[in-house]
Amino acid sequence: MAASFSLPTVLANLTAGNQPLSLIDGNLTTLRDPLLSLNTYSNYYTDVGAANAYAITVSAPQVVAQSAGLPVQFLATNANTGASTLQINALAVKNIKNINGSALTAGQIPAAGIVQVMYDGTQYLLLNPAIPTLTPLSNSLTGDVALNNTGTYFDGPSIAQGSAGTWFVSGSVLCADTAGPSIMVVKLWDGTTIIDSRVITNVSAANSKAASLSGFIASPAGNLKISVRDATTTTGKIVFNESGNSKDGTITAIRIA
Repeated sequence: MAASFSLPTVLANLTAGNQPLSLIDGNLTTLRDPLLSLNTYSNYYTDVGAANAYAITVSAPQVVAQSAGLPVQFLATNANTGASTLQINALAVKNIKNINGSALTAGQIPAAGIVQVMYDGTQYLLLNPAIPTLTPLSNSLTGDVALNNTGTYFDGPSIAQGSAGTWFVSGSVLCADTAGPSIMVVKLWDGTTIIDSRVITNVSAANSKAASLSGFIASPAGNLKISVRDATTTTGKIVFNESGNSKDGTITAIRIA
């Protein structure tokens, strides 16, 4: 958004006859200097609206028309909490949307953040890079899980993350079988889609074995979880506290998009 500057109007007021070229030079210098100054093109307006309803004032002698390709920069006074709009002077209020046309979600415009938008003829498109909210969800088993059917997967640690977004998920489980050697099949999934899987072998009843799994999933169909099937006996279990730290079966997920 260009800064405001004024030009003298000496030439329009000149009388007939020869006039010194210095008058023209003065006018051209006044025009040249702001055109060459980076500051002319790197300023912003201060928002005078409210959260989700942003507003800026463009004062004379600057003029503004809401036409396709109009770039605008403003300093947001408040963070947004959802879908948002922008109004310039008394022009029509227009939505601010993401590049893909979707409505803004909470936090995309931070308080005291510089916001860059461009009008596409219908709405303003947010040009600021996305700010991912990397808030991890984590859960651990609070007791052992018995694996008492060789044909069934039993759920270990799980997270109720909802069905929106793309997630990176990782976790581990510790498995044991009191009867002796066993083969256990472990999978990380959402109840429908398998993200990662392992086969682990316990060589003796005294030998617990850990399995670590990780991967990505978009739009999970259900809770993200690690499930285990003892393919050998009905005496296996997922152990929650062999270490004494109560974290032997833990899963963590981070939404990345």
